[in-house]
Amino acid sequence: MDNVFDYDSLIVNERVFGLEIIDGKVKVLEMKGSGNKYSVSGFGEADIDQKSIQDGIILNSEDVARALKEARENAQPKRIKRRFVNVMLPDSKIFIRVIRFPSKMGKDEIREAVEWKAKDLIAMPLDKVYWDWHRLGKKTGSNEMEVIISAVERECADSYTVTLKRLNLTPLYYDISGNAASRYLFQNKYSVKKALLVRIDQDSVTLSLFLNGGVRFQKIVKDVIKGGYGVLVEYAASQLRVNPQKAKKMILSEGKMNEEQKLLLKEFFEAKFDHWFGEIDQILDYYYQTDYSGSLTQNPVKSQQSEKLESASQEPEVKKEIKVKSVEEVESDIKEGDSKDVTKDSSVKTERQTEKKPQEKKVISKDKLEIYIYGLGAKVVYLDEFFSQKGLNIKMDLVSESVVSPIKKFISRQTLHGNLVILGLSLRNIGIFKEFRDINLVPRKIKSRYLQISVYSTLYQYLKIIFWNTYIIGVILVFAFLLTMVYKRGAEQELASVQNISESPANIKLRNKIIELNDTALQMDTLLQTQLDWDTFFEEISELREGGIVYDNLFLTEDETAWRAIAGEDAPIKKGSLYLVLSGTADTRSDLQVFSLNLQKSELFDGVRMPFSNFETKQNVDFTIYSNVIKENLKKKTDSTVSEEAF
Repeated sequence: MDNVFDYDSLIVNERVFGLEIIDGKVKVLEMKGSGNKYSVSGFGEADIDQKSIQDGIILNSEDVARALKEARENAQPKRIKRRFVNVMLPDSKIFIRVIRFPSKMGKDEIREAVEWKAKDLIAMPLDKVYWDWHRLGKKTGSNEMEVIISAVERECADSYTVTLKRLNLTPLYYDISGNAASRYLFQNKYSVKKALLVRIDQDSVTLSLFLNGGVRFQKIVKDVIKGGYGVLVEYAASQLRVNPQKAKKMILSEGKMNEEQKLLLKEFFEAKFDHWFGEIDQILDYYYQTDYSGSLTQNPVKSQQSEKLESASQEPEVKKEIKVKSVEEVESDIKEGDSKDVTKDSSVKTERQTEKKPQEKKVISKDKLEIYIYGLGAKVVYLDEFFSQKGLNIKMDLVSESVVSPIKKFISRQTLHGNLVILGLSLRNIGIFKEFRDINLVPRKIKSRYLQISVYSTLYQYLKIIFWNTYIIGVILVFAFLLTMVYKRGAEQELASVQNISESPANIKLRNKIIELNDTALQMDTLLQTQLDWDTFFEEISELREGGIVYDNLFLTEDETAWRAIAGEDAPIKKGSLYLVLSGTADTRSDLQVFSLNLQKSELFDGVRMPFSNFETKQNVDFTIYSNVIKENLKKKTDSTVSEEAF
């Protein structure tokens, strides 16, 4: 299908809204704008049953569709009416790989090579996934280009497609959370930015290594010990003796707890944070042990730890039977680092903490990787302070990082961390984001259906234009016909009424006299048009005469019979001509010759002839000349003379 048409180019002008389903909520966001001016035109949320989605797959599409419809209809400041949507798929169902090709390869060659290698690079059979690839461009300092291949489990994507179909919605994009968040954060720097994105949700932590236009590496942590902030909510609820909903609000907003309550939670929270730091540290190690950082001076060699990390992050999840632990057991596991052997001394450090300390490395300052923490868990108390003490380059103020700042009552500065992804999803296809190209995991069958809809829609628009133009022209013609008939009928009625009026004998006599005068005037006009201007003729013939020429007789007729009787049977007959016989005396033979040549050169005369006997004597030569006079040329010369005189 991609060989037939460029799907990305076709959909670039379609307006979409963003859809994110996370932590038991359906979020929708619609934005409008251009350049650097953007605003929220619709933002809504609705709750779903926690059992409606299990392991990233929608099991109860009816419940999710209900929530989606509710969120769209109750969106503020306006309800969302757009039919096209950009959907965030669960990170746990997405696989990402990066491969390299010679930079001289063309797009078609890359497509063939990617399709050939895909079955070996993707951790599941190709008939079980939807996949896409995106070219990042030439790698700095080499003759290679990098290509990202990403895939999503079909069962997951199909569950979203079925749900959207219930509401007659069409997904134009199936997006990755890291790319969506980066779209909002980096904008014009999207293709050159390097950053580690850490998303902390209720049940999981997603670490995305975003480099130069796409997520190159992604790891999802979902276990109880290292996973999301949900265990912190449970611990806070048990220690502060409040329900989980209130505990969640308290730990995600510093102002809702006093110092005594914070101290009560600090040790447990920091133990949890230390696990998160360990995951971040592994990604940083992978980044600096590869050639992504651009900081190494020699050929990079991946450490065993990095290779294991990269391999583990790309494998599909294996469903296991999970033993549910109590809060006390989780607390014990977190504090002890999930280690069986604990070294007891004055500092009471765990074996993991003791072993890790000598391996701590200094971050390379030449290319210090920026780290962005977002998701609802980014606002957990003590988190910012903890990571700052670890020396990480944390960017917590996400507002100042973006030139697009739709920060209003719908998405405030305080709630931005939790809505970063939905913002990035809604920015597709507007303003500067029209030119952005990255991974799109929407199934090919949806692309084909969109193409059909696009073709039918275009044809429908053309047919509608033709129909309305034809309709308008038809209405105008009918109106003109009716108007003509009305005028014609009125004229006929007026004529009939005039004819029915009885005229007096005097009026009849006067009318007949007028008709007679008109006929006479018409005849005179016709006669005048057929008359020639003889003054012009005689002036012309006088000008042609030389000083030694004297005219005796001039005979001019239109009668062809009389002409041949005088000039001979072989005299030329020409339609539209007068026939001239001119006789006289020339002082010398030379004068006669010059006069004859002048007649031949004139436009009025044609077929000038003289008998040979005219040249028998040298002096006092009697001559007779026969010639046709062209009436049309005589009339033209007359008209020309009249025009000159008028001028």
